[in-house]
Amino acid sequence: MILPKDNQDFEAMQQLYKELAPLVDFFAEDKERFVLHFVQELKREKGAKGMRAKELLPILLKIHRALFDFKRPIPNKVEEELLYLIKKEIHIGQVLRRVLASMQVRLIKAYREDPLLMQYLAYLNNYFQNTFEYLEELAESYHTCHIGGCGERLSYKAVERWFQKDTIVQLFNMYKGITIRYKGVVVENEGTMIRLKVPLKKGVVAEWEGYTIMYDSALEPKSIQLSVHSVTYEGEWAYLEITAFKWIESFIDRRKQLRVKFDEPLRARIVTLGRQFDVDVMDLSTHGICLQTDVHYGLPMSEPVEVMLPIPQKSGHQRKLLLRGTLKYISTSSDGRRRYHIFLYPTLRKEQILSAFIGQRQLALLHEIQALVKERLSKPSS
Repeated sequence: MILPKDNQDFEAMQQLYKELAPLVDFFAEDKERFVLHFVQELKREKGAKGMRAKELLPILLKIHRALFDFKRPIPNKVEEELLYLIKKEIHIGQVLRRVLASMQVRLIKAYREDPLLMQYLAYLNNYFQNTFEYLEELAESYHTCHIGGCGERLSYKAVERWFQKDTIVQLFNMYKGITIRYKGVVVENEGTMIRLKVPLKKGVVAEWEGYTIMYDSALEPKSIQLSVHSVTYEGEWAYLEITAFKWIESFIDRRKQLRVKFDEPLRARIVTLGRQFDVDVMDLSTHGICLQTDVHYGLPMSEPVEVMLPIPQKSGHQRKLLLRGTLKYISTSSDGRRRYHIFLYPTLRKEQILSAFIGQRQLALLHEIQALVKERLSKPSS
């Protein structure tokens, strides 16, 4: 496996060996296509420039062998090869995600008549997600020397380096789960304060949230959070005055599905280990849900769960949707409440229902942003 023995999910993943034994022949037969696709995807990475296929093939064959060996933890040699790629600024987790997505398409075609196909996919998705998280942790531990730790303020030299006058920077805000990306131009840099020129509507969102985040592949696995001190508006542009800079963990490309939050949490019910618990839904995507509660229920990691989710209808009533999933990890909110993060395995029909509901919520949030812009621009500029 591409997981160390001391990983909290290793033992649970080891049980996959028996469940996925019928796929062993497929993994062996698919190896050549898998590795060749891996080579193609790696060559798209800037860090792989100049690397030849002859150099990459032995590395990728080792990774393939370890990835589908469900009996053993990641060998030291494979971890060293992964670190070699990470040090070359190759985003190995993102590359592997694309390669595995292609492999799963081939798997579905090969086993489309097998009644256990959906079960195989559920187990594999759970394992792959653990693998991606491990690769992120591995990259985190080997970030380059010019990047500070999470929460640390940028040095004067770092501000000077990343925000030189006339530099175009990539920015984003998360408005209740919706990622809003945009570009800004550094129009002034005084070392302890910079001014950014951004599109007017994006400036309103940044002012409302009190910050914006700058991201760049050269910064991975970190981003820079910029605290907005004040904003002025001129024509179609907003000018952000930034007075505080700190390193944060990068998460701009980690979620592949749209995830939305709720102003007033939905009340759901979780069923696992023969018990039922009432919880608040904090955010939701078609394949993931975050549930919050005041009580620590002591649920084990990777435990199968059922979630009874209320879907509000236009009529004012609620539609109950039963979803199955696996508990991925537990976190603590800023106010000390427990948060349960669950990976969902919806059927096609239920995924369509979730997608429609999330789309409606996204549309409502976009309308909120428009109202926010209208309200802000009706007031004198600060």
